[in-house]
Amino acid sequence: GFFSFFLACIVQDREEFMLMKFILGMKGTQFISGIIKALIAYEGFWQCTVLAADPMACRLDGPGVGSHARFTAALLVFLQILMWTAFLLLPYARQYDPNTGRLTDWRALALWQTNYERESQAADERDNQGQEEAYQKLHDIEAAKQGGASAPPFELKTFFSYLPLRELRIRWSALAYPLLHAS
Repeated sequence: GFFSFFLACIVQDREEFMLMKFILGMKGTQFISGIIKALIAYEGFWQCTVLAADPMACRLDGPGVGSHARFTAALLVFLQILMWTAFLLLPYARQYDPNTGRLTDWRALALWQTNYERESQAADERDNQGQEEAYQKLHDIEAAKQGGASAPPFELKTFFSYLPLRELRIRWSALAYPLLHAS
């Protein structure tokens, strides 16, 4: 809950230092809490194997018995999604300029603009290719197989190039481009 609220607060400003502090703080908290949980589990295992009078005490009362593994795994996945969201926002974050005391976002805007233009051009090329390879109805393809004129095979990329989510695909590709093509 705390990290979700904290990320929601800093997403408004998208300042580079705050995003890095969020990522490092969350990973540091996970590291420390992992060490603490490992020590607690070690102590519980020691008690049920060495100090218990019953040799089968670990089956009923050992560490991890009765724990909620699905909930813990879902919580871990949620925290990783939060961390990767902050990491994806990092290339588009604003920088603090100590000379003026203001946040500058010229680098983020330039990066967003170039990625958007590149992905928009790629989407236009896919659309043009989809228009060159015209969509065929299924009964036309079946008629061609039965001895009619030969028809080019149906391709899914022709169908998917006309999805109404074109703008969303472009924006997602522009957002993820720095991570996918990092050197």
